[in-house]
Amino acid sequence: MRFWNIIFLLSIQCFAENGSFSTPRAESAAVIIRTPTGGGSGFLVKMDGETYIVTNQHVVYDSPASSIKMHLIDGTQLIPKSAEISDVDLIRFPISTTHQSLTLAESMPSVNSPIATIGNSLDANVITANVGTLKGVGPEEIEIDCDMVSGNSGGPVVDENQNVIGVSTYVRFGNPDISTEGTRYRDVRRFALRLNGSLKWSPVAEQWRRYSETGQQIAKAESLLDELHYVGSRVFRNDSLEGFQPAFSKVAEAITGYDRLEKRKDKMLGQRATTQELERNNKILASTYRNIFQKLRDGCRSEAESLSRVTLPPEWKWMESRRREVLGKLSEMEVVFDEQFNSKPKFLTF
Repeated sequence: MRFWNIIFLLSIQCFAENGSFSTPRAESAAVIIRTPTGGGSGFLVKMDGETYIVTNQHVVYDSPASSIKMHLIDGTQLIPKSAEISDVDLIRFPISTTHQSLTLAESMPSVNSPIATIGNSLDANVITANVGTLKGVGPEEIEIDCDMVSGNSGGPVVDENQNVIGVSTYVRFGNPDISTEGTRYRDVRRFALRLNGSLKWSPVAEQWRRYSETGQQIAKAESLLDELHYVGSRVFRNDSLEGFQPAFSKVAEAITGYDRLEKRKDKMLGQRATTQELERNNKILASTYRNIFQKLRDGCRSEAESLSRVTLPPEWKWMESRRREVLGKLSEMEVVFDEQFNSKPKFLTF
């Protein structure tokens, strides 16, 4: 008896040190989701007396229904006929299937308990299992330290019994200041939404065209924000934009202006000039510089005006919060660009 007690204790110790456990049931219930704009994860789960495919709204919200492809790791295609959204970044699709599905955990594990995220990591079209621990618990979210990267969004977070405790949703950049030095809060933090009976669900399938078209508009504004930030920051730092291919016309016009600015600077820097010539050249360069930020500002302003005219049904709460968030970022960026447009930079000195 003593021998088996030792073996048991050693196995517990090994589990604690390795922090790993097997997740075959969760892997079989995982769903690989592909859309025209990328990919993500989902999973089969029993809830409210039915079987659903659950994922994040942001995985599918900008895609026509017919373009969303879902399949299990055995290749089985899943074709849902309807959809329901919640007030948070979750969506579920009722599905009739004989495949094994997951169940919701009856209670939340304690902090530092072992858990795993299951999903389509980096949209590689394969299901991975990433083991870690539960780092924090809140009424709507949990914090985890499993590897969670692009493509894992919408996948299940399971406890050591392979019951669902959450849905992998987003990462938050750390806070690198003196108070976080030497702590995990300095690094990227990973969060999942809790999936429980308190969530309210609203049908959206009959309005999917409007839903996806609005999602496309929001996603377009987010893509513009990425381009604006990239180009604006490189112009600030006087970095090269060689090889960058923008998708938006105003950004392309700004890059053309930046190319002209750099060529004119190079030409003028090699010349000897009088004070009057120097002032005149600086005015030309400053005008070109301000024109760059005028293009960026106008692109930002145009997209914000378009997005501000969008009205949504009251039950589309997550999409409305996403729309407002993007509008806020566009407004902040427009202020930055407007400041540069109104600036009086000097490029050449004796």
